[in-house]
Amino acid sequence: FEWIELNKQLAVDRETGKRHQETANEKLMRKFKENPLIPIGGLLTIGFLTNGLFKFGRRDSAGSQVMMRGRIAAQGFTVGALMFGVIMQMKNKTWVKPSTQEDYKSALESK
Repeated sequence: FEWIELNKQLAVDRETGKRHQETANEKLMRKFKENPLIPIGGLLTIGFLTNGLFKFGRRDSAGSQVMMRGRIAAQGFTVGALMFGVIMQMKNKTWVKPSTQEDYKSALESK
């Protein structure tokens, strides 16, 4: 397949000529830097869920209800952060600066 060959070519560092494979930790850190709100929302969701389950086990129904509502809010925050990150990535990666007629002509002449 062409895409497999292209992926192999892109994995080679152009300066050193050595192959670079991104490790799981490198990918995790890169993704966290790209959109840090998603892991924060996930941790908030886990925190509310855990606290709500402890309150449910202690038969504190009012506290459990508050924590479950907090969990729903944290999940909404996480989904919103995910959508915001996707929109920002689309905007950053697909935006092409409009070219003028002169730029187009100079690009044709240089080929």
